[in-house]
Amino acid sequence: MDSLNILISIKPEFATKILDGNKTVELRKRFSNKALAGIRMMIYSSSPEKEVVGYVNITAVSTLSVKDIWQKYKDASCVSKLYFDKYYHSRDTGVVVHLSNPKKIKEKIKLLELKKIYNIHPPQSYRYLSDRVFNNIIGYKT
Repeated sequence: MDSLNILISIKPEFATKILDGNKTVELRKRFSNKALAGIRMMIYSSSPEKEVVGYVNITAVSTLSVKDIWQKYKDASCVSKLYFDKYYHSRDTGVVVHLSNPKKIKEKIKLLELKKIYNIHPPQSYRYLSDRVFNNIIGYKT
């Protein structure tokens, strides 16, 4: 039986910071209620890169007040206060996805290849992937 995996779209500057180990949390307005500790999250670096660049493990998912998110995770999120306030404008709560063990993949998968070979269209936010597809994309033999 397949485990749950997630493909997530992230802006290139944040994808790089995650894979370099500097950004240890991903902030979202909402996130999967199925996303539990131990799930693998594949990172699709959105425009202009438009490619899968790596993956991380999710260690926890927390829903908190926007005020608490900024107080607790401003450094780990690698975002400015201006960006944070614009992103969470008029929201009371948000989601913090805790990340660990970032891995860059050797051969990045471009958008065209993702669509052609895997029939995957990158999500606006996130989508689920089977173990087989996840492992094939990151280069594991299944």
